[in-house]
Amino acid sequence: MKTISCFLCAFMLFLNAFVQGKVRFSIDDNYEVCSPETDSFQTFDTSKIELVSVNDTHTYLNGSLTTLFELPPWPARFYTEKLYGDKWEIFIINRQVKDFCSEMHAKNEFWYEIMKHFNPCPYKIGDVIVTDMLRVNDIPLSAPPSFKGRWRGTYESQRVIDGKMKTECFRINAEFLN
Repeated sequence: MKTISCFLCAFMLFLNAFVQGKVRFSIDDNYEVCSPETDSFQTFDTSKIELVSVNDTHTYLNGSLTTLFELPPWPARFYTEKLYGDKWEIFIINRQVKDFCSEMHAKNEFWYEIMKHFNPCPYKIGDVIVTDMLRVNDIPLSAPPSFKGRWRGTYESQRVIDGKMKTECFRINAEFLN
């Protein structure tokens, strides 16, 4: 659960691109670490960060992350999928960046509304990134009624560590409501 907390924020960024109204996140039972167990890594120590739910209507990211790698570079891929029947299909967002550090504060990017609250890169190993009750859901934007339903957002990153390509991957589920 702690490992996925910082990447919930990334999924909220996906939602910022196209959601109107409330978003309910089912992270307790419906998240997935999608990187291979033997070849995975973590960019951040997430043991001191938590999601705080208030009255089952608002979700906040609170606490701190500690960087475990120097950033940049921070290669990243973000994508969303919508469930159609029993099949997940990539829909709306499928974005890969060579260095997220160089684009994390770009006002034209879908992640801007969340990332503007964070200091820009560079980050050194051991740097602490603090969030103080950062609200990460209920983002008001326009979306057609057809967007209601089950969605999931995925964050992936790859690095060469000790001469071997390793992957970081987290997938978070959500449901769009009116």
